[in-house]
Amino acid sequence: MTELDVFVGSTFVMDEEIFQLWVDGHSVETATHILFRRLKDFSPDYSKEVVLSYVLGQYRTYEMLEKLLWTPKKLVTQWAYQMTEQTKQCLIHKYYDLNLPVVREILNKKYSSRSRKDLDEISEKTNVNLKSCRRQFDNLRRIQKCVEELPGNTSDNIKNHFLLSDILANIYAAITFISVNRLEVSKRRLQCVSSQVLFNCAQGLMKHWGAGEMSKDASEKNRMEILEKEADSDIDLDRDFLADVCEIKLITEREKEFRTSVCAKVHKIIPEKPYQEIESSFKIFFKSSVSISSGLHRSREIKSFFVDLTEKIIEPLKQAKWSKKDFLIFIETYDDIGAHIVSRLDSRICETWKRYNKGIMLCLGFMYL
Repeated sequence: MTELDVFVGSTFVMDEEIFQLWVDGHSVETATHILFRRLKDFSPDYSKEVVLSYVLGQYRTYEMLEKLLWTPKKLVTQWAYQMTEQTKQCLIHKYYDLNLPVVREILNKKYSSRSRKDLDEISEKTNVNLKSCRRQFDNLRRIQKCVEELPGNTSDNIKNHFLLSDILANIYAAITFISVNRLEVSKRRLQCVSSQVLFNCAQGLMKHWGAGEMSKDASEKNRMEILEKEADSDIDLDRDFLADVCEIKLITEREKEFRTSVCAKVHKIIPEKPYQEIESSFKIFFKSSVSISSGLHRSREIKSFFVDLTEKIIEPLKQAKWSKKDFLIFIETYDDIGAHIVSRLDSRICETWKRYNKGIMLCLGFMYL
């Protein structure tokens, strides 16, 4: 007698509108009211009881699916709910989608049980439902816990474990980097800087200052050491590099040459800008850049990095009436000439300066509005 394995499943029909209402933390009653009001305009025959029954059925299904959404790989391999690949991806994307004002507030707190109890304050401040705030908090904590100890590229690790899109994985990676390194993003000076700009900066710092950074210009002597660091996660800052950054202050010995070359070239490109203003701005920029670099080996200085850029460089140059276009010309010229000048210094200092500048110039380019 032939034995058969019988599996009973059900075809899952996803209502995207109701799933979005569920993800956004609306109650069954609120979701029913919203849906009924929309349906009434198209088909007056629908009763509220029918709509309520439909919403209840959808909500029960999503609540049963939620545990699978905590581990998306289980969702895509399970057979209990028959659904298309497109539906699976839609469920995952919507469940892990983020409200950036909520994320900005969550980043002010640690991912602890105590912080989760304080989410009602964030809900009230951002006008986002408490259930939605909790979902986002738990997703952030779950992803960070999963990837913070994994070696390699954090964005790739997130995509592999949570099946997120490139864009969403990059955002989660940037948020994780900010959280792990406790970068301050909530100070009043940063209120005019959007969350997306800060995430772009974080991604740049991961690329250039992360422990897994591979320098293209590295000498063969240092290449094995760098290859070993590739096993580290890019959300961890390269502490050896940050210790070496302190030595950038040696470039102050070449300040006069640096200033004369940069100011002369910038004045040629922007002749309407008075030379004395360019020179004054150079002094502010040079002094602040060196000052910031000298403290990066200390955790508290890392924490205030975005605030320091704003306070010590961006705001003074804005007061000097530098437009975004002219500012970008200024920092690009500074970078080009600086690379030429430091090339005559010790090779290690030269490489450290170039690596430091890649990170700080990228952040300034994004943050100067």
